[in-house]
Amino acid sequence: MKRTFLYSVVLAILVLAITSLAGCKKENDLTKSQAKKTLEPKEIGYYHNKYITMLLNSKDYPNENMTFEECIEHFGSLLIEDGYDSLEVIAAIEDIKDLNESGIFGVNFNVLTNHSSFTSETTMSLINNYLTTQCNASERFCQVILQLMDYQSFSSDEALLSYANSQLDESNWTGQDITLATVSKSILNNSYELWKDKFEDADNNNKAPRPGAFAYIYFNDALGGLLGMPFGIFGSLGMGGLLSWATYMEVIGHPIIK
Repeated sequence: MKRTFLYSVVLAILVLAITSLAGCKKENDLTKSQAKKTLEPKEIGYYHNKYITMLLNSKDYPNENMTFEECIEHFGSLLIEDGYDSLEVIAAIEDIKDLNESGIFGVNFNVLTNHSSFTSETTMSLINNYLTTQCNASERFCQVILQLMDYQSFSSDEALLSYANSQLDESNWTGQDITLATVSKSILNNSYELWKDKFEDADNNNKAPRPGAFAYIYFNDALGGLLGMPFGIFGSLGMGGLLSWATYMEVIGHPIIK
């Protein structure tokens, strides 16, 4: 009788242990499946190119019939589909849309995708104010960005990139400027490589865009990344991608921002 009871107790303990282990494994698997990818500032340029390449290969999005809100929502959907935290992405996109409704982004995008007014004093004043008030950038950092905005003053793309990389090196900055410099430098260099290939193909096919359009696009990519920084890294990626695509579409004669 005692032996039978002992066997029953041992069996019960084994069943409980197995059930517990199975539950733990299921919980661990669930945790792993729910884990979301993270994104570091220095990686943003790589992923910027990834999503722009997806758009270059897309026949439907974005197009000249889409509004600002539809375009930024599309970028958000790409991030969510790629495994980033949906709540964080949606929060960033909604904040961007709210600020756009207040007129800040509407003015910025209309101005920044208008090549003739891009380097005007009004535009530079607008960007300087935005970087200081919304991004907490220092005046010294703003001056570097404004110098780069005057991209046509550089003798070549290589000269512009060399100056940008030396000025935007992390060791030159402190505080919030470090993150801003890292993001803009990462997007600038990666975007340069992406659009260089695109423009070389256009040259080979005798379809090169207007002079200066190459620098106009890859610098605007980096600027868009900065404009999105008040909304976190996902806001930066979304805004950088949107301004990149909007500038490219404007250059080839099919503006998408309304």
